[in-house]
Amino acid sequence: MARAIENQSYMIAANRVGTDDGVPFCGTSMIIDPYGITIASACKDREELIQAEILEDAVKSVRSQMEVFAHRRPDVYR
Repeated sequence: MARAIENQSYMIAANRVGTDDGVPFCGTSMIIDPYGITIASACKDREELIQAEILEDAVKSVRSQMEVFAHRRPDVYR
């Protein structure tokens, strides 16, 4: 959630589920919107397909309200 907020973009996190050679995997893949709200998530104990609508307007909205990119210093990292 923090990565979606700080990057002001959707975050899609895919993860394995089940066990492989005795190593457990936690599942819980998810899609998070630019505000940090989980809009789709998978179970932790079975394979599952998740999907969500990605809206460009949501990205534009959050970026207009929190203008972190306005304070960039390109002269420092060119």
